[in-house]
Amino acid sequence: LIEEPFHETGQWRREHRKQLARQGVKAPAVHLPIADGPVVDGKKWCKLLVPLHFAGGMIGKGGRVMADFEKQTQCNVRISPPNVCFPGTQDRMLAIGAPDIESLQNALDMLLISMIEINANQHGQHFVLKMPVPKSAVSKIIGTKGVHAKEMAQRTGCRISISKRIEGIQERLVTLKTLKVVLQTEVSYPPSQVLEEDGLDGLIEAAKLIVEMMQYDPHLPEHMHFSYDVELPYGIWDCKTGPSEPDSKLLSPEEASQLPKRAIVENLQKAAPREILIQHRLLGKMKKTLKAKTHEQVMEVVKQAWQMRHFGEVPERPVERPADRAAERSHTKRER
Repeated sequence: LIEEPFHETGQWRREHRKQLARQGVKAPAVHLPIADGPVVDGKKWCKLLVPLHFAGGMIGKGGRVMADFEKQTQCNVRISPPNVCFPGTQDRMLAIGAPDIESLQNALDMLLISMIEINANQHGQHFVLKMPVPKSAVSKIIGTKGVHAKEMAQRTGCRISISKRIEGIQERLVTLKTLKVVLQTEVSYPPSQVLEEDGLDGLIEAAKLIVEMMQYDPHLPEHMHFSYDVELPYGIWDCKTGPSEPDSKLLSPEEASQLPKRAIVENLQKAAPREILIQHRLLGKMKKTLKAKTHEQVMEVVKQAWQMRHFGEVPERPVERPADRAAERSHTKRER
């Protein structure tokens, strides 16, 4: 297993610029290429997002698990360092390079089974797979009027969704979800039984189909990197725009003003429109959020959320036209 040196990442460059700014030194305008080439050797590639709590079990002590995986599959695997995540997420990136599509799909099969086992034993929640794909490959995956995506969903029985376009980044996220819950248990079931009972074999099949479609994109090798110079708010890739708990009562500005900051943020995360939470960066870890926001800043979010949820979007001030002003003057003269 090879991890990208931290000093070569976009995150390091951002932190370096912030450090220079604190010292009063203006950082030079450096325009570096995102990456010189794929971080893994091969002729066929794919990239996955790996939750932080999955990575340890997949790598193994001293990287032994991943080293054995590379030997078995004859593929090259590389994972980003623990503090380097895909923009707008808290997930590490894992890239696979293979000599041919069959080897790539076999490696993907083994890797997903490992992730599914970790999910079943640790969490017992819906298993979700996120795959960054080039924007230029999305039309091939979706198909005309969504034909390909619908066919894959019917064939595999899993839910397939593709994120919206995000300015500043040339990738979109394909998310695959199972329709059943893997129940947490002290008993470790064999992979075949877990897959068969919960339809996860269909999710693996869908992932293989998407990876196969991606290979037709000539720009795919350009996206096999871990370095990004863009910083996105957590939750921006989520397709949902409404509150996470629509039945929850949103605190009014008067009620919120009497509460501590943590209680206000907790209420906002449940009852506020998601687009507002993303805009104000309130979807990350609670400790980090409370440290970054003052009570006054949180109260401004409450006011905006209250206005949007109860009265719709805050109306913009209407632009006066000359004809409107002339009509108003004429009306005033008549009244006189």
